[in-house]
Amino acid sequence: MTGKKRMLTLIGCSMFIFMLFPLAYAYTPGSVQVTVRDYDSGAALSGVEVSMEPGGYVDITGPSGVVTFTNIMPYRNYTVAATLDGYAEDQYGSGRTGFVQVKTGETTLVNIPLKKASSISGQVTTGGVPLADIMVALLRWQVGPGLGFGGGWPYLQAIATTRTDLDGNYVFPSIADGVYSIRAAADSYYLATEEITLSRDEDAIQDFLLTPGTPALTVTVTFDGLYYGQLNSIQGGGLISERDPYIYMAMLDVPPGAEVNIDEQVAHYYTANAPGDYTAAMVYTDKTSGVCSEGIGTDTLLNHPTEAHPSVIPGPSELPLLYDGVTYATSRGTTVVTPGETVYLRGWGRDYNVPSPEEFNSAAPMFDIYGNKNGDWNQSDFSFAWSLRDGLGADQTALLSSTTTRNVSFTVPAGASAGDTYIASLEVTGDLGLADTPTDITIAVASTIGTAMCAMCHSDVNATYVNTRHNSFGIGCEYCHGPGSQHMSDTTKIGKTHWPGNCGQCHGQFAEWQKSRHSDPLAFGHAEPSDGQRRTCYKCHYTDGFIGAVESGEAFSTFKHPLEAGENAPRDTPNISCDVCHDPHDQSVSNPVGIRTGSPESLCDTCHEKKWQNATYTGTGDTLKAAIHWDDYSQYQGAGNPHQMPDACVSCHMATDITDTDAYGVRKVGGHSLRMRDVGADGDPGTADDLLNITVCQGCHPGLTTFDRNSTMTRIKNKLNLLDIRLKSANKGYLPPFLPGKCATCHKGGTLAFSNETAERTLEKAYLNYKLILHDRSFGIHNPGYIERLLDDTIAAVEPYTLITLSSFTATPYNQAIRITWSTEAEMDNAGFNIYRAETEGGEYLKINADLIPSEGSPAQGASYELIDEDVENRQKYYYKLEDIDFDGVATMHGPVQATPRLVYGST
Repeated sequence: MTGKKRMLTLIGCSMFIFMLFPLAYAYTPGSVQVTVRDYDSGAALSGVEVSMEPGGYVDITGPSGVVTFTNIMPYRNYTVAATLDGYAEDQYGSGRTGFVQVKTGETTLVNIPLKKASSISGQVTTGGVPLADIMVALLRWQVGPGLGFGGGWPYLQAIATTRTDLDGNYVFPSIADGVYSIRAAADSYYLATEEITLSRDEDAIQDFLLTPGTPALTVTVTFDGLYYGQLNSIQGGGLISERDPYIYMAMLDVPPGAEVNIDEQVAHYYTANAPGDYTAAMVYTDKTSGVCSEGIGTDTLLNHPTEAHPSVIPGPSELPLLYDGVTYATSRGTTVVTPGETVYLRGWGRDYNVPSPEEFNSAAPMFDIYGNKNGDWNQSDFSFAWSLRDGLGADQTALLSSTTTRNVSFTVPAGASAGDTYIASLEVTGDLGLADTPTDITIAVASTIGTAMCAMCHSDVNATYVNTRHNSFGIGCEYCHGPGSQHMSDTTKIGKTHWPGNCGQCHGQFAEWQKSRHSDPLAFGHAEPSDGQRRTCYKCHYTDGFIGAVESGEAFSTFKHPLEAGENAPRDTPNISCDVCHDPHDQSVSNPVGIRTGSPESLCDTCHEKKWQNATYTGTGDTLKAAIHWDDYSQYQGAGNPHQMPDACVSCHMATDITDTDAYGVRKVGGHSLRMRDVGADGDPGTADDLLNITVCQGCHPGLTTFDRNSTMTRIKNKLNLLDIRLKSANKGYLPPFLPGKCATCHKGGTLAFSNETAERTLEKAYLNYKLILHDRSFGIHNPGYIERLLDDTIAAVEPYTLITLSSFTATPYNQAIRITWSTEAEMDNAGFNIYRAETEGGEYLKINADLIPSEGSPAQGASYELIDEDVENRQKYYYKLEDIDFDGVATMHGPVQATPRLVYGST
């Protein structure tokens, strides 16, 4: 299948592939129930389009405001979005969720509030004459980009731009309430700025009167963009050092049906979803004079011809996956081979139009048999065409096992001679059926020469290699690097691979490694991050990058590869392969397995230094910007953590006391799987068939049979659930999304603001702690005292800001009566409720209940309430507000809702 994925194809194919593979775990699918409500009244909203990714799930809410997605693969993160005309897609999280994790056989409840949209419109004139085609920018004060990055500084962010029509009119039609700065910026006019505070469901008017001026800047718009689907940049040439910090950019013309997303934080970057011509305008402001200058240019975006990247791998497949019935690789995976050897080829396509696995791999399984993400990397939406020829140009394609699959193989004829070559050619067809020219990879035939011959030139490497276990077992250089006879005359003709299957020819630990998350493929598509971003990712997500960082001699945490490292990153590569951790050429008595950094503790502390688990283990979440400490937590650091071991992570996660194996004969827990729990055949942690790597714990805790010692995990889970409820209670029943997106799961990310945030940013700080504990995944085992204290302090900090989570608030008309009902999902320290009534929406609201209506809910469970108002007249419209009051007297108002009583019940 080629071309862009479609929703129905995605759902159908992914389910089909899931059934094809005999997964070792019998995962029971889960469900996601999404309820969409009005942000203010809590009333259910029908007709809302709800989507969930990954998986392409889309449905429309009914009268109850509910959508349910069934048969959902458990234990992966999903995001949910809701859109409805008349409601704003709020940048502060309203209308979408953070990560939602679905559990085995359970229904996960998701609540999404939508805010009624507001608008700002107006006219731009000069001397009473309307100005057409003038740039108007809408900016909003932000604070961030979030505590996870150590931010917190305020900045103005352009969230939308538009152009005036022929009559000088402009409109921002669907935006959220808030405080905005609006700027009209026109060539040869002074910049005009106005501030406006916008209420919810308000149509505000803001006109501009521009004053002519003499521009000092000349703006020439140039484009760095080539392909749609990737991040493209627009640059305005001029006296950049003198311009205003904000560049105002708007698209003037796009191809029919195309969509453009402008990166509002960096206004000269944008993405588009179709080829064609994109005309953009950019306005700069002279900082000294305040006069604007504008430039206009057209960017032609092309369909990227999919690049083909063939490679030789240790076959028969790159891991190889155990559900293919293979535990060990059967070849070394080098491009230099001996006669009669089988060569395994892997195809990879790089298409800038579809840079992410979600876009080029719609039919892949979500996980392999061990719950890892290996299936995401199959590129099922591309098609592959292979051919093979020898060095004389004669066609040898008949030797290939296939010509159309992503992975193929061929056996070098036994009669081949050293010096012969075979050239495999690959063409990959990707988005919209476009392919680049085929790419070749050459496989050289050679004969062995022996390690002694290698040592003549490589004495420095051999000096340490002679002390390795490999050498003691007679494993010479050519066993891993391939035969060396042709290398002597051509130094390029030698094999080198980082694919772990090379080690997997012999080492049973390779099969264990497949169970670890280290075996997951790269956490992003190769074209997805920019080259500048990739240079930062390079030291942890690429084997060469890690080795280079360690061997640089610089501190790993601050080391950065040069920019060209990102540009030249391999297009197809394993993730955390064996030689990331182990140097196969350098072992000693003190370092018998060749740990690159010298010790297991220092090894894990490289990439994991600022990850969730390390922040928990060391009790330094504040300094690692993964948590907020409200007090001194030094007592839980160092020796204050009872689980601080000499080898740190390795002490427990690689313990090998438990020797049970799975159906493939592979260790279930510990060792290179790094797993502390095997979830058993039901795929569900915490059930009777789990196997725990607990023997290592019993050394300090004799007789221990569960990780939940003294119910510590249970207490922490309960407190985390309470914090979850309280955070949602302060934010209309939902948690805001993470930033910056895909990387947030591991790299903390920022947090979009809470709807009821405090000046001290208490809720965001609490949410940072919530995310730390949730994504650490040990529920206190790494550092029990630290986690419990952190939760206690966080709950106490949030408590004053949480009251109730309102799920519904309605008014139903009867004959000379109105029934007011409301329901809550949770109530924190709530004393009770009052109902207020008015005859106009903006009129005076008077309390109609004589006594406070007492609370019946709790932090873990809500309640339902009703009040009948009989002091009303038919055919008169009434408005009602609901007030909740906590035990400290703090009141919060909800609504209004409205109803008109009539003689005939239910009429309007």
